[in-house]
Parts: sequence; structure tokens; C-alpha cells
Amino acid sequence: MNSAGSRHVRIRRRTALGSIAAAVLSGASAGCLSGTDADDENGNGDISIEPVGTVPLEQPPERWIGGRDFAVDVALCLGELDSLVGMIRPDDVFTDFYETLGLDIDLTDVTDIEPETHQVNKELVYSLDPDVIAVDPNRLVANNGLEVNDLDELERNVAPFFGNYSREARESGWPNWPDGEYRYYEYDELLLKYAELFDAVDRMEDIVAFRDDVRSSITARLPPESNRPRVALLLAGPNPEGRGDAYFLYNTLPAREDTYGQMQYRQLGVHEAFDESVHETGATSRIGHEAIAEADPDAIVFNFGVVHPDNAAETERALHESPVADDISAVRNERLYLGGTPYQGPITSLFQLEMLAKQLYPEEFGEFHGVGEVPDDEWLFDRDRLRELIATA
Repeated sequence: MNSAGSRHVRIRRRTALGSIAAAVLSGASAGCLSGTDADDENGNGDISIEPVGTVPLEQPPERWIGGRDFAVDVALCLGELDSLVGMIRPDDVFTDFYETLGLDIDLTDVTDIEPETHQVNKELVYSLDPDVIAVDPNRLVANNGLEVNDLDELERNVAPFFGNYSREARESGWPNWPDGEYRYYEYDELLLKYAELFDAVDRMEDIVAFRDDVRSSITARLPPESNRPRVALLLAGPNPEGRGDAYFLYNTLPAREDTYGQMQYRQLGVHEAFDESVHETGATSRIGHEAIAEADPDAIVFNFGVVHPDNAAETERALHESPVADDISAVRNERLYLGGTPYQGPITSLFQLEMLAKQLYPEEFGEFHGVGEVPDDEWLFDRDRLRELIATA
């Protein structure tokens, strides 16, 4: 765990925002730290998001269920970590980036609504009694074991849904519940939808503006396109179905530019190492050593590597031991890197953009030595300012 010295604050869910504010702001009013603006107590009216349409709410949710890591990130930005009562796999949330800000996030009171892999437990959703289920309901059918009739039941008996799955391209066969148009949202637009839900648009707009400034300052320093690497994105963990020479491959540059799971690769101008035909089968493909050698990437990044470093180490070892290791430039030149999590919210995305910039372009941005190990004078964004923006939530 990284030590943030005097900036380190122990965060508990029910006192999270008050604790942060005490650490970085003086004289903050209680109204600034609540889930709604102090001068607006009349609720936030009807909120609309596709595909679920209009969600009528008389006031911001006091109890809500989220999806994966993205939900925690957004909750921190909006001052709503205390009202997050359930999510999918809270134990898997990568918190190290928060800890570098001096925030030690405790999610022990957040219920895992998917106690069995890929199987949401409806009874748990009932028991949590949320005001809103802030998850794309169609994803719960496509990936989490529910049926379409379960969505009707939960909406009728528990709470409305609010969510849109724009992390990656939705595969054919996804449901389109209830019956509205199913569109993708640009990342900043999606963040602001959640801000509308919690009546905190001004705060999220400040964070979005900060992210935009950071991204612009980094991309302005990128080397010419001809000097940018060809990158392969492999899952941190080889051997799908026991095949020793097979790896899950992701596309660094998905065909849909309005998805956010791999957005840092596009922002940093990388070249995808594999031909587009390799990626036609969906979000991931399976490839062997020979295919990697033929593509010969300049760099290999292990998706989810920071979350599962042991798996990444296993993948790296398998590549080094492969019969074609000397034919893969990334292996031969030791350009093998831990990648981030695609479930990235606005805070995590800043750290992951900085991380990848340093990994791929160390001559311009400085070497990346590990999460929490970036010297103050080599930051690519101001941690103190980000902490202040979170605290004002």
C-alpha cells in the first residue's frame, strides 16, 4: 500500500466525504458534502437514460445498487459512497489508485449482489430495498444470469433501473429491455447522466473539465504518429480452457470509439498490433504464440494486470518460455506492462492514462515505477486538485 503521508485519511462509507473534506478543506459546510446541493432541496425530477427511458424520482436516491468498480469511482465523485448499498463484486474493486490520494476505501458494508459467478441474486436485491438499481438491466440478462421477466419483476416490486452499458460493444443477441432505443454514450456524457441522477451536475462538470485538461496536456506531448508503438492487449492470465499456448486478446482500438473500456489507448495514439479481422469475433479473441510472433507487437499490455498481478506474472512467464519468444519484439525488449481495469470511472481513468503514457513513452513522460510510486515532480495531473474536487462532493 502506498503511503500518502499527512494526506492519508481513513475512509469509512458512512463518513467518507466528511473525512475527505476535513483532510483537504477548511470550513466546508455540511451542505457541500451531502448527496444534494445545499440550496436545492426540491429533488431532481425525472431523469432520462437509454435504454430504460425516463426514471421518475422525487429526490436523489438515498440507497442505490451499482455495477462494478465504475460505480465506486462515480460514487466518490458525487459524494454518494455512503448511499451505495450493493454492487457486483465489491471485493474485486481495485482501490490502490484511491489510496495514492490518501483515501482508504472500506466496502465491507456493500453487499455483493452476485455471490455466485455471473448469477445475480434477486433475493439480495429485494433485501437491500434500493431507491434505484443503477445498472444497465440488459447486461444483467446478457452476463449475470437474469431473465427479461426478472427485470419486469424487479422494476415493479423493488426500484427502477438506471444504467447504460457503454464500456464495450454489445454483442449481437443482447436484449433491448424495455423497448426503447439502445444507444451508446460518450464517456463524459455518461458521467453527467449519473450526476443528474444524484443532483450533482456542477460537481461532476468540474471533474470532467479537470479530466479534459489533463488529457489535453498529455496528448499535446505525444511523439509523432510514426514513433508510436504497436500494442497488443492480452488478458492477465493465459491458458483458457487449459490450452497452454492460448491467450485472450482485446482490441486496443475498438471499432466503436464511444466505448470507454480501452479509451486510454486511443487517447495515447497507439497502433493496434493485430489486424482488424482478428477482432471480429467479439470483445475478445483467442490467439497462440505463433500469432503473437507474426503480429510482433512493440509492446504487450496485460489487461486487468494491476488488479491481478499474479495472473499477469503467469502470462509474462508463459510468453518468455514460449518457443517463439525471441521473435516477439515486446518480449525480447522487455516491453511487457501491467494494464488497467476497463471498469474505469473518472478517478481511475486519470491514473490509468498517466500509467500508460509513462509505460509507452518514458522518454517524454518519465518511467512508470508502479502504482503509488510516481514522484511528486513527475505527476501528469495534480493529485491535490483532484482530492479537492472529490472533497467538495
